[in-house]
Amino acid sequence: MPLSKIVVDGTLNMGNYPLVGRKIIAPYRPYTWETETIQYNETSPRNVVEGSDVWLYGGEELITTWTCDSPNPCYVRAIITSRGGGLKALKGARIAVNGDTVYTTGSWAAGTTKTTDAVLVCPGEVLELYATGPGAIDNFSLVETGHEAPVNLDLKGRFLALEQDFGDLTATLTFGEEVDVPFSDYINRFPYAPDKITLGRHTLENRPVINVYKGV
Repeated sequence: MPLSKIVVDGTLNMGNYPLVGRKIIAPYRPYTWETETIQYNETSPRNVVEGSDVWLYGGEELITTWTCDSPNPCYVRAIITSRGGGLKALKGARIAVNGDTVYTTGSWAAGTTKTTDAVLVCPGEVLELYATGPGAIDNFSLVETGHEAPVNLDLKGRFLALEQDFGDLTATLTFGEEVDVPFSDYINRFPYAPDKITLGRHTLENRPVINVYKGV
């Protein structure tokens, strides 16, 4: 039976959850509430790996690895300077995290520097940097950018807004001891606010804006 045909002639007990319907959550009207953007905590960048004088004789080769020793999820980018002096341009570079490719790039001119996107790495995960020759690398580094990543991000009592634009990223929430709750289920739990939020794997360049209700 459609809900439009149901007649309620007494008190409707919804238990712990309010009645939901077409952006109206009785007795709340959160879609009229003012929002503000969470300000991420940013720190200074640091080099976590440095190297130099790497010869590539053809095909893809592993340049270096790094196991994330940061206490929190972070973003790491590679900076690779190829050698000039008549050598060929490197054909590309690739970054993998725990064996999964998360970034690739094509060739760049010999004697110039390639700066990759900053990829998300969580504590204990292993980042691998590959490059494809033939050619040579004068020097390279892996740089932790110092930007806070929204993975298990503590909302610190801030009231997460219902309307967010996470693009293609998967978002999950933590309510007390309950973890991995899909963001799409948040409306069914409102006005119970989540404690933490986690966004799926992404680059720093695609780090989303997260909105919370202002003064609530």
